[in-house]
Amino acid sequence: MTNFSRDELNSIIHIQQNLMKILFCTIKKMIDSLDITSSYHSNTLLDLLNKSKNSLKACNENMNLINDIISCYNNSSENLLTIYETNIIKINNNTIIIEDYIYDSINFFDLSIQSKISNINNTSISLNNPENAKSDIPDFIKTRKNTLIISETTGNIILPYSINDLKNKNKSYEQIIDEFYTLPIDSFKPAFIARFRETFKLAHYKEKKSVIFSINLATELMFNYNLHPAIITACKNLDELDIYLDCLENNETEKFKCFNIIFEVPPILSQKKL
Repeated sequence: MTNFSRDELNSIIHIQQNLMKILFCTIKKMIDSLDITSSYHSNTLLDLLNKSKNSLKACNENMNLINDIISCYNNSSENLLTIYETNIIKINNNTIIIEDYIYDSINFFDLSIQSKISNINNTSISLNNPENAKSDIPDFIKTRKNTLIISETTGNIILPYSINDLKNKNKSYEQIIDEFYTLPIDSFKPAFIARFRETFKLAHYKEKKSVIFSINLATELMFNYNLHPAIITACKNLDELDIYLDCLENNETEKFKCFNIIFEVPPILSQKKL
């Protein structure tokens, strides 16, 4: 290999390493943006998620192709030039796949930012009243500790909490639950996108799994229609999620004991399901 080709390879290694960092950051931002883009066209989201997986595969393949060239160079292989030229073509093609995904994601982020600004502008801000801060713990708060409440009647989801979690001198128990443990049920729609997002967050952010592992697991669960995405959010770790999935598969969800699960459905909806 000529000195020029060796320098070119060093440059390609540097470019691919930076591109890999940008790709990982882009995927994380894309998944975070799913919190505020539930109205975004489902087919577009699926296409973007599929492109993210293809980009990760392309990135991984590029690293392997570069390692092959380095190995041939270090071993003074007779086929070095042929392998170099062949692999560079593949690397360039893979790079196009990655860059196309990053470009598409930029448009996705722009839409997400506009949606977020709109939500902020439409949100009223209320101040806490410290005079009502703390009193005896209400019975309904005690009875609903360590319980996931999925309520179609109120349009909210309340995540599991412990009494110790609610200790704050400047806020009432109700205020803390409303602020830190209550989410609008619409934030889990469409459900398949929410399942993907919450699984990725659980695996990558809570369990510190790799981006590739997290995306593969999220893709595996996103079309599990019997799995409510809020249950994924309520799980503290992947072990809890695995336990629930086993119970779900065996139609024995009543045996799941990591936390209680309550579904609140309006009477009319309940009658329709009977």
